Amino acid sequence: WLHGKPLQKLVSSIPNMKNLTQLIVPYIADDALLSAVGRYCPYIELLDISGAEVTDEGAKALYRTNVGGELWPTELRETLKYFLIGGPGGKRLEPLTVAQLLIKLPYLVSLGSYPHTGQALLKVCSI
Repeated sequence: WLHGKPLQKLVSSIPNMKNLTQLIVPYIADDALLSAVGRYCPYIELLDISGAEVTDEGAKALYRTNVGGELWPTELRETLKYFLIGGPGGKRLEPLTVAQLLIKLPYLVSLGSYPHTGQALLKVCSI
């Protein structure tokens, strides 16, 4: 698996991948990778980060990005359909964060095998 410098190299190359439509990086994605994808890859339809160590703030970078100290929406709000966040290992995103993803990324049709989808949907109803 990629980690350390090879992962940093992948993250630093993301700005050159503006036409990317699929990125499958299970078990290696981190917050920096999600931030780069949210900012530089407006056409991503499938993002597989199953089993990865990402935080709730890192996941939010898919629908908002910091531009000059202000939070702006990303273009993934219109394109991301498959955000695969289940699988063994990794850090589980909180159901409230996943609920926010479902609201902010309205074209999502799959969260993969995320084990708390029901709880996230209950949160959507209460937001």
